[in-house]
Amino acid sequence: MFSRTGRRARLIALAGVCLWLLALSSPVRAEEELLDMVAASVGPNAITKSQVVQEARFILLEKGISWAGSIPPELLDKVLQRLVGKELIYQDMERGRVAVEEPGKVPDSEDAAKISELLKRFDEKFSSERERRRFRTALGMDASGLAALLLRNTRIEAYMERRLKLMARVTDQQVERELKRRRESGALSKDAGMNVQELRAFVREALEKEKYNQALEKWLTDLRNRYRVRVLLSFEEAEPAFRETQPEAQP
Repeated sequence: MFSRTGRRARLIALAGVCLWLLALSSPVRAEEELLDMVAASVGPNAITKSQVVQEARFILLEKGISWAGSIPPELLDKVLQRLVGKELIYQDMERGRVAVEEPGKVPDSEDAAKISELLKRFDEKFSSERERRRFRTALGMDASGLAALLLRNTRIEAYMERRLKLMARVTDQQVERELKRRRESGALSKDAGMNVQELRAFVREALEKEKYNQALEKWLTDLRNRYRVRVLLSFEEAEPAFRETQPEAQP
């Protein structure tokens, strides 16, 4: 049998082990809690920190980088603004009664085929199965969640294309004026190897991109005036950063 002093020593040692294990587990729980923090809200919908990180990984993947490591905070702040814009457009889709996916809805045959194609294209972005698994693990999404996100992004992009395509249209007269301006300013010297048709196509594409971005920015500004937007987190400053826009009063 152990003496009273021995039992006391064993209890103290056991308590020390418990405190040590608690200290090891606390940062993990804190990290998980931070990962689910609300970074912003658009109307009634929240954007979480984990969604911002997921979106950043998707953006890098579209640029050919399957990055599973940590994301620079300055990039996450930019991605958060992009997600706010996407959520504004998504809510505009719902308001306009455009078909959007419903949680728990069983996809129809058309959606199922589209999801299959989206997942196939997603998998083709990776050079190996190991790389794909590593990225999916970092993404923290199961197959159904990934499919829903890919389908949602595709519908948002299609809606944007329908809304902005006409606004970004460029006339032949605008192309000729821009060509003349560039010739007179010497801006075409670096493109001297192009023939006339290639130059026109190059200038048209540049003008269309400029008009598209201008139309998108105006659209998002209008949407911000219609929905309440609250930015609650700054990744770069590693602390809450409250910013809010209120919808304009309707006459």
